[in-house]
Amino acid sequence: MKVAHVTNCYSRQNGVVVAIDEYQSGLKRLGVESIILAPDDSPGKEGLVRVKGTVWNGDCKGYSRNATFTNDIKETLKDFVILHIHHISASFPGIGNPITKEAFNFAKERKKKIVFHNHTRSDVYFTVYHPVGAFIPAISSEVIRKINVKNCNDSDCVIAPSESIAELLQDWGVKSRIEIVPTSIDFDRFASGNRKRIRADYEIPDDTLVVAYIGRISGEKNVLDLLPIAELPNIKLMFVGNGMQKEKLENIVKGNKELYGEGRVIFTGQKSYADIPDYYAA
Repeated sequence: MKVAHVTNCYSRQNGVVVAIDEYQSGLKRLGVESIILAPDDSPGKEGLVRVKGTVWNGDCKGYSRNATFTNDIKETLKDFVILHIHHISASFPGIGNPITKEAFNFAKERKKKIVFHNHTRSDVYFTVYHPVGAFIPAISSEVIRKINVKNCNDSDCVIAPSESIAELLQDWGVKSRIEIVPTSIDFDRFASGNRKRIRADYEIPDDTLVVAYIGRISGEKNVLDLLPIAELPNIKLMFVGNGMQKEKLENIVKGNKELYGEGRVIFTGQKSYADIPDYYAA
Protein backbone atom coordinates (compact mmCIF):
# COMPACT_ATOMS: atom_id res chain seq x y z
CA MET A 1 0.00 0.00 0.00
CA LYS A 2 1.17 3.53 -0.80
CA VAL A 3 -0.09 6.74 0.83
CA ALA A 4 0.17 10.30 -0.51
CA HIS A 5 -0.16 13.14 2.01
CA VAL A 6 -1.60 16.24 0.36
CA THR A 7 -1.12 19.68 1.89
CA ASN A 8 -1.76 23.26 0.81
CA CYS A 9 1.21 24.43 2.86
CA TYR A 10 4.57 22.99 3.87
CA SER A 11 6.93 25.98 4.02
CA ARG A 12 5.39 27.38 7.23
CA GLN A 13 6.00 25.97 10.67
CA ASN A 14 2.63 24.82 12.00
CA GLY A 15 0.79 21.88 13.51
CA VAL A 16 -0.33 20.42 10.19
CA VAL A 17 3.25 20.24 8.91
CA VAL A 18 4.38 18.57 12.14
CA ALA A 19 1.51 16.07 11.90
CA ILE A 20 2.35 15.21 8.28
CA ASP A 21 5.99 14.59 9.16
CA GLU A 22 4.94 12.35 12.05
CA TYR A 23 2.58 10.37 9.82
CA GLN A 24 5.26 9.93 7.18
CA SER A 25 7.88 8.73 9.66
CA GLY A 26 5.34 6.48 11.39
CA LEU A 27 4.30 4.87 8.12
CA LYS A 28 7.94 4.34 7.22
CA ARG A 29 8.46 2.43 10.47
CA LEU A 30 5.52 0.23 9.47
CA GLY A 31 7.03 -0.41 6.04
CA VAL A 32 4.44 1.71 4.20
CA GLU A 33 5.70 3.97 1.42
CA SER A 34 4.40 7.53 1.52
CA ILE A 35 5.08 10.85 -0.16
CA ILE A 36 4.08 14.47 0.50
CA LEU A 37 2.46 16.59 -2.21
CA ALA A 38 3.10 20.24 -1.37
CA PRO A 39 3.42 23.69 -3.02
CA ASP A 40 6.32 24.76 -5.19
CA ASP A 41 7.93 26.82 -2.39
CA SER A 42 8.27 23.85 -0.02
CA PRO A 43 11.72 23.00 1.37
CA GLY A 44 13.32 19.92 -0.09
CA LYS A 45 13.19 16.66 1.82
CA GLU A 46 13.07 12.97 1.08
CA GLY A 47 9.68 11.91 -0.21
CA LEU A 48 8.42 15.42 -0.98
CA VAL A 49 6.93 16.12 -4.42
CA ARG A 50 6.38 19.75 -5.39
CA VAL A 51 3.17 20.60 -7.23
CA LYS A 52 3.48 23.40 -9.76
CA GLY A 53 1.43 26.50 -9.02
CA THR A 54 1.31 29.76 -7.10
CA VAL A 55 1.00 30.50 -3.37
CA TRP A 56 -0.61 33.29 -1.40
CA ASN A 57 1.40 36.12 0.16
CA GLY A 58 0.68 38.22 3.25
CA ASP A 59 -1.00 36.45 6.16
CA CYS A 60 -1.70 33.43 3.90
CA LYS A 61 1.94 33.27 2.77
CA GLY A 62 2.97 29.82 1.63
CA TYR A 63 -0.55 28.45 1.15
CA SER A 64 -1.49 27.05 -2.25
CA ARG A 65 -3.45 29.49 -4.38
CA ASN A 66 -3.54 27.86 -7.80
CA ALA A 67 -2.13 24.44 -8.61
CA THR A 68 -2.28 21.87 -11.38
CA PHE A 69 -1.82 18.12 -11.25
CA THR A 70 0.43 17.70 -14.26
CA ASN A 71 0.72 14.41 -16.11
CA ASP A 72 3.95 13.78 -14.16
CA ILE A 73 2.10 14.15 -10.83
CA LYS A 74 -0.71 11.88 -12.03
CA GLU A 75 1.84 9.31 -13.15
CA THR A 76 3.57 9.52 -9.76
CA LEU A 77 0.25 8.82 -8.02
CA LYS A 78 -0.75 5.97 -10.32
CA ASP A 79 0.08 3.20 -7.82
CA PHE A 80 -0.96 5.06 -4.67
CA VAL A 81 -4.00 3.65 -2.91
CA ILE A 82 -4.80 6.42 -0.41
CA LEU A 83 -4.71 10.20 -0.66
CA HIS A 84 -4.49 11.61 2.87
CA ILE A 85 -5.71 15.19 2.38
CA HIS A 86 -4.86 17.68 5.14
CA HIS A 87 -6.71 20.87 4.09
CA ILE A 88 -10.16 21.62 2.71
CA SER A 89 -10.51 22.32 -1.01
CA ALA A 90 -11.68 25.91 -0.43
CA SER A 91 -11.65 28.06 -3.52
CA PHE A 92 -13.66 30.85 -5.04
CA PRO A 93 -14.21 31.32 -8.80
CA GLY A 94 -11.20 33.09 -10.29
CA ILE A 95 -9.43 33.33 -6.94
CA GLY A 96 -8.05 29.94 -6.10
CA ASN A 97 -7.63 26.32 -7.11
CA PRO A 98 -5.45 24.88 -4.33
CA ILE A 99 -3.58 21.59 -4.37
CA THR A 100 -6.21 19.87 -2.24
CA LYS A 101 -8.98 20.71 -4.73
CA GLU A 102 -6.91 19.07 -7.45
CA ALA A 103 -6.37 16.08 -5.14
CA PHE A 104 -10.08 15.58 -4.46
CA ASN A 105 -10.87 15.75 -8.17
CA PHE A 106 -8.04 13.37 -9.07
CA ALA A 107 -8.97 10.86 -6.36
CA LYS A 108 -12.61 10.75 -7.44
CA GLU A 109 -11.66 10.47 -11.10
CA ARG A 110 -9.18 7.63 -10.48
CA LYS A 111 -11.26 5.98 -7.72
CA LYS A 112 -8.57 6.39 -5.06
CA LYS A 113 -9.38 6.11 -1.37
CA ILE A 114 -9.63 9.50 0.38
CA VAL A 115 -8.77 10.11 4.02
CA PHE A 116 -9.63 13.70 4.93
CA HIS A 117 -7.89 15.10 8.01
CA ASN A 118 -10.00 17.83 9.60
CA HIS A 119 -7.20 19.38 11.64
CA THR A 120 -9.01 22.54 12.71
CA ARG A 121 -11.91 25.00 12.29
CA SER A 122 -11.35 26.08 8.70
CA ASP A 123 -14.49 28.24 8.81
CA VAL A 124 -12.85 30.37 11.53
CA TYR A 125 -9.38 30.50 9.98
CA PHE A 126 -10.72 31.45 6.57
CA THR A 127 -12.42 34.60 7.88
CA VAL A 128 -9.20 35.68 9.61
CA TYR A 129 -6.54 35.01 7.00
CA HIS A 130 -8.09 34.76 3.54
CA PRO A 131 -8.60 38.14 1.79
CA VAL A 132 -12.08 37.15 0.63
CA GLY A 133 -13.02 35.63 3.98
CA ALA A 134 -11.94 38.70 5.92
CA PHE A 135 -13.97 40.96 3.62
CA ILE A 136 -17.28 39.08 4.01
CA PRO A 137 -16.84 36.93 7.15
CA ALA A 138 -20.45 35.84 7.76
CA ILE A 139 -21.01 34.63 4.20
CA SER A 140 -17.51 33.16 3.93
CA SER A 141 -17.94 31.17 7.14
CA GLU A 142 -21.09 29.52 5.85
CA VAL A 143 -19.53 28.79 2.45
CA ILE A 144 -16.46 27.22 4.06
CA ARG A 145 -18.62 25.03 6.34
CA LYS A 146 -20.47 23.72 3.28
CA ILE A 147 -17.18 22.99 1.49
CA ASN A 148 -15.85 21.34 4.65
CA VAL A 149 -18.91 19.07 4.92
CA LYS A 150 -18.73 18.17 1.20
CA ASN A 151 -15.04 17.28 1.52
CA CYS A 152 -15.83 15.04 4.49
CA ASN A 153 -18.75 13.34 2.76
CA ASP A 154 -16.67 12.82 -0.38
CA SER A 155 -14.10 10.93 1.74
CA ASP A 156 -13.93 7.29 2.74
CA CYS A 157 -12.80 8.26 6.23
CA VAL A 158 -12.47 11.52 8.18
CA ILE A 159 -9.88 12.04 10.91
CA ALA A 160 -10.78 14.46 13.71
CA PRO A 161 -8.21 15.47 16.34
CA SER A 162 -10.74 15.56 19.18
CA GLU A 163 -14.24 14.51 20.21
CA SER A 164 -15.43 18.12 20.03
CA ILE A 165 -14.38 18.46 16.38
CA ALA A 166 -15.97 15.10 15.54
CA GLU A 167 -19.25 16.16 17.16
CA LEU A 168 -19.14 19.52 15.38
CA LEU A 169 -18.71 17.82 12.00
CA GLN A 170 -21.65 15.53 12.69
CA ASP A 171 -23.76 18.54 13.72
CA TRP A 172 -22.88 20.17 10.41
CA GLY A 173 -24.10 17.12 8.50
CA VAL A 174 -21.07 14.88 7.97
CA LYS A 175 -22.20 11.29 7.34
CA SER A 176 -18.85 9.67 6.53
CA ARG A 177 -17.01 7.49 9.01
CA ILE A 178 -15.10 9.65 11.54
CA GLU A 179 -12.12 8.43 13.52
CA ILE A 180 -10.70 10.46 16.42
CA VAL A 181 -6.90 10.55 16.26
CA PRO A 182 -5.25 13.11 18.57
CA THR A 183 -2.21 14.87 17.15
CA SER A 184 0.87 12.87 18.14
CA ILE A 185 3.64 14.05 20.45
CA ASP A 186 7.24 12.84 20.44
CA PHE A 187 7.53 12.34 24.22
CA ASP A 188 11.25 11.56 24.20
CA ARG A 189 12.05 14.71 22.26
CA PHE A 190 9.93 17.04 24.37
CA ALA A 191 11.09 15.50 27.64
CA SER A 192 14.70 16.44 26.92
CA GLY A 193 14.42 20.23 26.64
CA ASN A 194 17.15 22.50 28.03
CA ARG A 195 15.44 24.53 30.77
CA LYS A 196 18.58 26.31 31.90
CA ARG A 197 19.44 27.65 28.43
CA ILE A 198 16.14 29.49 27.96
CA ARG A 199 16.13 30.88 31.50
CA ALA A 200 19.70 32.12 31.06
CA ASP A 201 18.88 33.70 27.67
CA TYR A 202 15.96 35.69 29.14
CA GLU A 203 17.42 36.20 32.65
CA ILE A 204 14.61 34.34 34.41
CA PRO A 205 15.31 33.29 38.04
CA ASP A 206 14.90 29.61 38.93
CA ASP A 207 12.11 30.35 41.42
CA THR A 208 9.98 32.24 38.87
CA LEU A 209 7.18 30.36 37.13
CA VAL A 210 7.11 30.68 33.33
CA VAL A 211 3.74 30.45 31.60
CA ALA A 212 4.38 30.10 27.85
CA TYR A 213 2.11 30.38 24.84
CA ILE A 214 3.81 28.71 21.87
CA GLY A 215 2.17 29.15 18.49
CA ARG A 216 0.68 31.69 16.13
CA ILE A 217 -0.19 34.94 17.90
CA SER A 218 -3.56 35.73 16.35
CA GLY A 219 -7.16 36.52 17.22
CA GLU A 220 -8.67 33.07 16.78
CA LYS A 221 -6.25 31.78 19.46
CA ASN A 222 -7.69 34.18 22.07
CA VAL A 223 -4.18 35.31 23.03
CA LEU A 224 -5.40 38.57 24.61
CA ASP A 225 -7.12 36.51 27.31
CA LEU A 226 -3.70 35.39 28.57
CA LEU A 227 -2.47 38.85 29.61
CA PRO A 228 -4.02 38.78 33.13
CA ILE A 229 -1.62 35.90 33.94
CA ALA A 230 1.23 38.44 33.87
CA GLU A 231 -0.46 40.40 36.68
CA LEU A 232 0.12 37.53 39.12
CA PRO A 233 3.18 37.66 41.39
CA ASN A 234 6.39 35.79 40.55
CA ILE A 235 5.26 34.83 37.03
CA LYS A 236 6.70 35.53 33.59
CA LEU A 237 4.31 35.29 30.64
CA MET A 238 6.14 34.26 27.46
CA PHE A 239 4.83 34.43 23.88
CA VAL A 240 6.83 32.27 21.48
CA GLY A 241 5.96 32.94 17.85
CA ASN A 242 4.66 35.63 15.52
CA GLY A 243 1.26 36.56 14.15
CA MET A 244 -1.29 39.21 13.39
CA GLN A 245 -1.89 40.18 17.04
CA LYS A 246 1.73 40.27 18.20
CA GLU A 247 2.07 44.01 17.63
CA LYS A 248 -1.23 44.70 19.42
CA LEU A 249 -0.10 42.65 22.42
CA GLU A 250 3.26 44.42 22.49
CA ASN A 251 1.55 47.82 22.45
CA ILE A 252 -0.76 46.86 25.33
CA VAL A 253 2.24 45.71 27.37
CA LYS A 254 4.27 48.84 26.58
CA GLY A 255 1.29 51.06 27.41
CA ASN A 256 0.74 49.61 30.89
CA LYS A 257 4.06 49.35 32.67
CA GLU A 258 2.38 49.17 36.07
CA LEU A 259 0.82 45.80 35.23
CA TYR A 260 3.26 44.42 32.68
CA GLY A 261 6.55 46.19 33.35
CA GLU A 262 9.84 44.77 34.62
CA GLY A 263 9.90 42.08 31.94
CA ARG A 264 6.76 40.34 33.12
CA VAL A 265 5.80 39.66 29.51
CA ILE A 266 8.40 38.28 27.08
CA PHE A 267 8.06 38.18 23.29
CA THR A 268 10.63 35.85 21.73
CA GLY A 269 9.55 36.09 18.09
CA GLN A 270 9.49 33.07 15.78
CA LYS A 271 11.70 30.17 16.85
CA SER A 272 12.71 27.05 14.97
CA TYR A 273 10.85 23.84 15.72
CA ALA A 274 14.15 22.34 16.91
CA ASP A 275 14.24 24.88 19.76
CA ILE A 276 10.65 24.40 20.95
CA PRO A 277 11.38 21.60 23.49
CA ASP A 278 13.71 24.00 25.32
CA TYR A 279 10.93 26.60 25.60
CA TYR A 280 8.49 24.02 26.96
CA ALA A 281 11.11 22.93 29.49
CA ALA A 282 11.62 26.49 30.71
